Amino acid sequence: FSPPILFKYWNNSNGFVFVVPLCPFRGDHVRRLVDLTRIVCAQHKVSLGITLNTLSEAIVEGVISLKFTSAELGHKCMFDLYEKFAYQGYWPYRLNVDIMEKFIKPNDPFWMVAKKIKSVLDPNGIIAPQRYVPLMELPWASFI
Repeated sequence: FSPPILFKYWNNSNGFVFVVPLCPFRGDHVRRLVDLTRIVCAQHKVSLGITLNTLSEAIVEGVISLKFTSAELGHKCMFDLYEKFAYQGYWPYRLNVDIMEKFIKPNDPFWMVAKKIKSVLDPNGIIAPQRYVPLMELPWASFI
């Protein structure tokens, strides 16, 4: 195994995206998460890998690797998985910037406070732009 072999997967048509949901540490929930992942990935014809990590006696983190042959296909599968997981109550541990607007509602009081805190700690909006708080209104924000 050498790095050049790995690099063949990173080009304009092949790649990976990751979906990281949390679910209760109960057999029925873990089975539902795995089954749902397999069904959705089969519908989108996306290869997958699943790693389950125990975060506590109550929570399991799923790290789902989606290998795609087109970015559009991979992202559609990712969106579909997050939507199906949310319906089951399995919320994301981490989010791709392309899907944050589906989970972050700018007018929700929590996100309004989070935005105020971020504006104090990061007034120029250079730390993790577009992540977890609605994009701050900055002159250069349209270039992100």
